[in-house]
Amino acid sequence: MIDKTRIDTLADTYVSADVLSQLFGVTTNMVRRYVNDSGMPRVGRGQYLLGDCVKWFIDKTRTATDRGENGDIFEEKLKLVRAQRHRVELDNKKVRGQLIDHDTVAGSFNQMGAVFASQLDSLGARNAGILAGISDPGEIQRVLFDECRTIRDNTAAEIIDLAVTYDNGGDNPATTGEGCGEVG
Repeated sequence: MIDKTRIDTLADTYVSADVLSQLFGVTTNMVRRYVNDSGMPRVGRGQYLLGDCVKWFIDKTRTATDRGENGDIFEEKLKLVRAQRHRVELDNKKVRGQLIDHDTVAGSFNQMGAVFASQLDSLGARNAGILAGISDPGEIQRVLFDECRTIRDNTAAEIIDLAVTYDNGGDNPATTGEGCGEVG
C-alpha cells in the first residue's frame, strides 16, 4: 500500500540542482538548461520543488517517447539533417553553375576595385591641363562629370568582361595575369 503522507512530504521537499541531476541521470548544467530552455519549474535560485520537477520530467519524457527519442537528441538530429540538406543544395547549385566560389568572387571584386582605383588615381593627371584653361565653374563641373561617367563606364565594362568570362567557363582572370593585386 502507498504511504500518501510520505509521498506528499517528498513532493513538498526542496532540493538542489545536484539532487535533481542525480535523480534524472543528467548533469547539473542540464538541469539548469531544463529550467532556462524547457520551462522546468524552479522555486528560487538553486531551489527546486521535488514533486513539481519530477512531474515536469515525467511529462518531458513522455513527450520525447511519443516522438520516439529523447527530445534533446531529436532536436540535434533535426539540426544536423537541415545542415546536411543545406550543404547538398549548395553543392548542387555549384555543380549547376549557379554559385561562384568565394575566392573567385573576391578576386573579381579585387580586380574591379583595382580598375576603379587606378581610374580615380589618374583623374587629376588626365584633367589638370584641361581644367587649368577653364575659368567657368559650370564648364569645370561638366568636364569632371564626363570624367566620372567614363570611370563608371570603364568599371561597368570590366564587370561585364568578367561575367562573360565566367559564363563561358574561362579561368578566373581576377586571380591571374596582369593587374592582379590588392586594391589600395
